[in-house]
Amino acid sequence: MIPLRRHPVGELFESLEDPKKHPAHESSVQALKSEKVSGRLSRRHQQILAIMTEKNADMTAREVHAAMQSLHDPLIQDSQISARMNELKKAGAIYLFDRRICTITKKFATSWRVK
Repeated sequence: MIPLRRHPVGELFESLEDPKKHPAHESSVQALKSEKVSGRLSRRHQQILAIMTEKNADMTAREVHAAMQSLHDPLIQDSQISARMNELKKAGAIYLFDRRICTITKKFATSWRVK
């Protein structure tokens, strides 16, 4: 049998295991940094703010998610909404308002409001 010269699997995929070495991670980090420096809001941020402004009331992340699905993107995940809302909170565009029963989940949830 002829021995094959190949790298162990660990070495081959080393860059994929360490996200700081992966080129896709680097480009994502650079894009996020440039967006933060410019002060621009992404399309998703603008859509969330538009929904919350139009409603003119406090909304939970699930309520915003349901509105986004019906108005803009039926395939959007609720985790994407939560992440964008946290970014908007850090940017000072929205704030935590109250805890109330969500109209979607029928459970207590934190509601947000536009500043």
